[in-house]
Amino acid sequence: MLKRSLASLTAALLAAVLNPVLADNRCTGTGTTQNTDLGTLLAGKLVCAYKEGQKTNPNARWSEMHTGTGVGASTLGEHGRGTTDTAGSYDANIGTWQISGNTVVYNYTDDGSYTYEIWEAPGTGPWYFCDASDNVAAISDTIIAIPPTTATNPCGY
Repeated sequence: MLKRSLASLTAALLAAVLNPVLADNRCTGTGTTQNTDLGTLLAGKLVCAYKEGQKTNPNARWSEMHTGTGVGASTLGEHGRGTTDTAGSYDANIGTWQISGNTVVYNYTDDGSYTYEIWEAPGTGPWYFCDASDNVAAISDTIIAIPPTTATNPCGY
């Protein structure tokens, strides 16, 4: 029994050392801090985000423009993300975003509602969009001022 427990513990520790995702829960403050100034972070900004490990998948990445202040429902737009949306295309209204306490609520016209806390690595990101179960739903490496509508998508897709 002790041999099996020791083997299990060794395997778990080895996995944690080799896989930083297992060693670091980015949604609870291990190596990250919660961003509670969501208005400053998001208002007037383009957020380039993707599902973990799927940055090259056009259906698992976003380039969302947060217009307005987020105090009350504010318009959410999107630059094209490639394949299904022509890269460089622009949709000024795909739904709304709104700050609610220390969370941001996204309501998409065609895809329901999602609520996230945003945690970030020390310094300038990346930013982790975390769901209510403390799982990373999306990662953003880039949050910048919204570019002109005629600009090429600065997310690189």
